[in-house]
Amino acid sequence: MTDQLQTRLTPLERAFELACTGRYGTMGEIANALAKEGYTVDERRQLFGTTLSRQLRDICRSARNSDLSPTLSGGPGERM
Repeated sequence: MTDQLQTRLTPLERAFELACTGRYGTMGEIANALAKEGYTVDERRQLFGTTLSRQLRDICRSARNSDLSPTLSGGPGERM
């Protein structure tokens, strides 16, 4: 059980991962995905600050509009 606790991402980390996939367009969609993965209501509430919500929405929008998403590992100008 210790391994499971150590490998589970925080809700914030997982939300950023989900946003980068391009499959989600809203905070509500990300929150629903987190709920399906077993994150609690209290854990999901951490994601609804104004600045954080804006960052996640911007990432969702960029990932959906990009034909290179996700590109977290690439450097500037690097193409897949």
